[in-house]
Amino acid sequence: MSRAIEILKHEHEAIIAALNLLDTFTQQLSADQAVNGDDLHALLGLLSEFADKCHHGKEEDLLIPALVKAGLSAGGGPLASVMNEHAEGRRLLRVMEEAAAPPLNLADFASAAERYSALLRAHIEKENEALFPMAEEVLTQTQLNTLADAFEEHEIKVIGHGRHESLHALLKRLQKRYLM
Repeated sequence: MSRAIEILKHEHEAIIAALNLLDTFTQQLSADQAVNGDDLHALLGLLSEFADKCHHGKEEDLLIPALVKAGLSAGGGPLASVMNEHAEGRRLLRVMEEAAAPPLNLADFASAAERYSALLRAHIEKENEALFPMAEEVLTQTQLNTLADAFEEHEIKVIGHGRHESLHALLKRLQKRYLM
């Protein structure tokens, strides 16, 4: 497996961990159990910054254009599906953020959170099982290496130097507090 695809799959693992937390928060809130509001907002911020801006940004700004340049169609098929799912994820994230603003609108939050989690889990599976193998088939090793380098540059440009590590540390703290 190329370094570029390894980077994206590693990020998928972190996103799944964040979705596990989101599911836990949603279950606790739905059962009238307290969830620290700062932790909830931190998790939503992590999903926005890491999953969307950083990870989806790498796919939209770098991977998909490379695949289009290699001959895949952006107007339909898997690439259009990826873009549509990213857009729907952003919409659901905005609904969650609005619903989580005090006072919490539990019904809207829970509905959006459940749909977001299901969407991203299915999306990640499609990318891991179909899109990424396709990328490794149609892109040369040189193109994949260039992508991996561009992913690192993109991350620094979009979220800043060292931010990736601090977001992973936040994820670990929340996991320790709520999942262990």
